[in-house]
Amino acid sequence: MDSFDIVLFKIFKGIYFMKRFLSLLFLVLFISSTSYAKAEPSKELSLEQIQQIKKANKEAAYFYQSNKSNKGAEVIPFGEYDEAGYLIFSDGFSHGSEKAKLKMAKELPAGVTLVIYTDSVRKSHHEYIINTFSSVIDPARIKLIQTKQRGTQFWARDGVPVPAFFKKGGDFVVTDARYYHNFESDDIFADYFNASILKHDFYHEGGNFMANRLGECVVVNNKRTEIITDQVFKDMYGCLKTIRLPYIRGIGHVDETLKFMDDTTILTDEKRYKETLEDHGFTVHMLPRADKRYETYANSLLINGTVFVPIFGEKNDKKALDIYRSFGLKVFGINSSILSNRGKGSLHCITMTYPKVPFVELKKIFK
Repeated sequence: MDSFDIVLFKIFKGIYFMKRFLSLLFLVLFISSTSYAKAEPSKELSLEQIQQIKKANKEAAYFYQSNKSNKGAEVIPFGEYDEAGYLIFSDGFSHGSEKAKLKMAKELPAGVTLVIYTDSVRKSHHEYIINTFSSVIDPARIKLIQTKQRGTQFWARDGVPVPAFFKKGGDFVVTDARYYHNFESDDIFADYFNASILKHDFYHEGGNFMANRLGECVVVNNKRTEIITDQVFKDMYGCLKTIRLPYIRGIGHVDETLKFMDDTTILTDEKRYKETLEDHGFTVHMLPRADKRYETYANSLLINGTVFVPIFGEKNDKKALDIYRSFGLKVFGINSSILSNRGKGSLHCITMTYPKVPFVELKKIFK
């Protein structure tokens, strides 16, 4: 091979490896740009994060108490056993959640619209999400929301604003708490659902809030939540009574251990909560305990007579499903082993339900 041939060979070799490098780079950029492929941080907070939130909540408490003008109007909580018009979750498919979301979409009760939100601006990704869910549900029942904000969107229950109604007039309202995973799209949700919005400066996750329509609310009184006074829950969430359960295990959210079935009936898997809840006048039924630390049958999604229950391939799966069936519900078990055991929550954590209210498409983003 003469010198010219050697030079030519090196040029073609360089082009070949450059093409491979660019192809790989394109793949990496594509994956990183699609929200369904993003990795979520830990749902359980570090000690440093807890300290930062406690400090911020103490500051918020000082300003809340000193500023009388920031108090909210009287509202009535939306009980998740009330009739829903929307099931909401993110476009994220990590930790085995794709099968869970597709199953919930497929078995979604008639009259309920599926709302999927995304921070991706890629038209190809929008089409991918619509096409994926159109395989199991009529595309006419799907709405796609553009959040326009990068951040951890996976846990809809924590980050999406909490629904309620004004006592006077019954208009729809949502409550905006601060969320430590940099997902603050509350105004966008309020706009899409034509809702008023109540805002406060406390960090508080929707997964640590359960309420019935009577204004009886339950939270786990973890280190962050104990700083938020009952007055805040009354002003912003419509809580005429706030029941504070001690932190015992798990991440420290009430939806890990408790489920309202109606105004007066609660399911829980924590015996130490049963007596407290009965003292407050509730009828309490015990769920079995799953085997591993983060596994729980209480973290279910209840929507319009249908319930999606996390299961784990364990001996108590059937018992848990039968307890839900005893309430006359249509019951679907969905394996949550990967999701739960990675500390990423479960079915209730990754979903939110809203009542039947108008959905306003302010901007025709998706064609």
